[in-house]
This record gives sequence, C-alpha cells and structure tokens, in this order.
Amino acid sequence: GSVFKMPAVPGVDQGHVLNTVEIYAGDKPVGEPVLVVGGGLCGCEAAAYLAQQGKKVTVVEMARAVVSEGSKTINTILAIQALLAQTQVEVLTRTKLVEITKTGAVVERNGTRQELAADSVVIATGFASNLPLRAALEEHVPEVVAIGDCAKPRNIDDAIWEGFHAARVMQ
Repeated sequence: GSVFKMPAVPGVDQGHVLNTVEIYAGDKPVGEPVLVVGGGLCGCEAAAYLAQQGKKVTVVEMARAVVSEGSKTINTILAIQALLAQTQVEVLTRTKLVEITKTGAVVERNGTRQELAADSVVIATGFASNLPLRAALEEHVPEVVAIGDCAKPRNIDDAIWEGFHAARVMQ
C-alpha cells in the first residue's frame, strides 16, 4: 500500500491542516474558507466534494493546469474542470505553497508572494509507497510481489491489472 506524503513546508503540522483521507473520514472538522494544496485528480475531487458541502474552496497547483499529470484521458480532465466550474472552486495554477500560517497559507505566484486566508488547509500532494511493510513481508514469505501503490502510487485500475498479472504468472 501507500502512506500519505506531506510537503516539506513550514507549518504543515498545525491543527487546521488536513489530508484528503481525513476529510472523507470526517475525523477533523473542515472550516471555511478552505485551501486545497494540489490540483491533481485527488485534490480536485476533494475540492469539489467540499464545495458541494457549501464551502468556499480554492485550489493551488504548481503546474500550468489542474489534473494534467497522470490523467488517463482528456475526458477525465474535461469532466474535472467542469465539476470545478460547476461547484465554483477557484483554481490558481502556477502557484507554489511556501508556508502554512495560522490564518491560511503563503503562496508564490508569478514571482510574488501573497497570503491566502483559510480556516482549513487540505494537503493533496499525493502518496508514497509503503516499503517497510513490503520488507517485513519478504522476511517471512518465500515470494512477495509488489503491486498497486506499494510498487508506485497510482490509481485502482493499475493495481487491479498488476494483481491480475501477478496471479497469472505465479500459477
């Protein structure tokens, strides 16, 4: 599997900072306005989810477009962009998170730093492979095949196909 990957920026350990797993679990309250850091598929879906709950949401993404990297089809990209527009999520591309403050976050855009107000900051910067689990299994099991997020965090389609292929090869 995988573990959540937090960015190495000051303030990321504050109480009003959540990851996307925490917003769906409902373990922590989400204030308003909300700043979502990361405009990949996970971040955009989280932003739309929060906006559908009536929250004012802004997404910041370092790339020139949201949902650009790792998307399977143009249909996915267009659907996410339409969903963000429909839910009135503000999107700031080419914007880098510099620091999380008590009242929001400092971002850098076009060479200028500015602070964006937010009661909650949702981090959607991705996952990293959970390699210690794989290593522990290899000590006790004769053959271990890494599939899905353990090999490289991606999507469920990749994990299913890798599992199918691994099962066929091991028979």
